[in-house]
This record gives sequence, structure tokens and C-alpha cells, in this order.
Amino acid sequence: MALDRAIILQYPLLVKTVEPSTGLANVTISELQYDNFIPATSDELHLVEALRAGDEAAFASLLDQYHASLVRLACIYVSSRAVAEEVAQETWLGVLQGLDRFEGRSSLKTWIFRILTNRAKTRGQREARRTLGKLTEETLPPQTREELLQVFKNWKNK
Repeated sequence: MALDRAIILQYPLLVKTVEPSTGLANVTISELQYDNFIPATSDELHLVEALRAGDEAAFASLLDQYHASLVRLACIYVSSRAVAEEVAQETWLGVLQGLDRFEGRSSLKTWIFRILTNRAKTRGQREARRTLGKLTEETLPPQTREELLQVFKNWKNK
């Protein structure tokens, strides 16, 4: 695939490319080997302990630092910014629910963004299934030669 350009967003494992022949975007998330993950720093571990202790200022600082990036990343997987905001909010709930399971084998940022990515992919797939379920015969593309000819006749008579 020839690449016209590659855009690397703030999430360092995400690469969005556009294929010039079709103009279609292709999003790839580089899957790193587990041993390549950077473990949580001591500052992050202290932050996690503060979050576990219920420190609201610690949570507010995480929100300020990552929320906008989470929404931007979610926009790649879902149909609208409003849905991306919902996914980001669900991610924060997931972070709070999973905080006791955070082991520090990856950075806190990586862990948070992985939660977001999983939730956004799931939501995007769910949206796609709903869209396909709403298709009717009128919205389906023509399947046969006769249907295509009828579409042409209708177009010609307009």
C-alpha cells in the first residue's frame, strides 16, 4: 500500500494513514510485545496510590492531562464526537473500577489508553451492527443487472 501521508496522534501507538488511490483512511494500532512496554514510573505509582486513597485532586489532574486525547482517539472508532465523549467517560469509569487491578507493568497512560481503545472499538462495532440492521431494501445497493438498469432509467428520467 502506497502511503500519501501518515499522521501520528498524541497516542504514540496509533498511526492513521490515507491511501492515495482510494482516499480511504486506515487506522493501525501498533501492538507492542509485552516486554517492550515501559513499566509505570514511581511518580505514576504514587499517583495510583493517591487515586486509590480517594484523592480528588489526583483524579482531576489525570482528567486534565488525558481527557482531550482520549476523546480524539475515540473519534477514530465511533461515528460522532458525542459518542466519543461518552466512550471517554465510560473509560474513566473503567479506570476507577479497575484501579485496584493496575499492576504497573505498563505506564498508567498506556493502561488508560488501552481501556479507551477496547471500549471505543466495541462501541464502533456495535454501532456498525445497528446501522446494518437498519438497512431496508430501499437503502441496499442494487444487486442484479436489472436493478442497476432500473436505477439508470430512474436517473435518466430525472
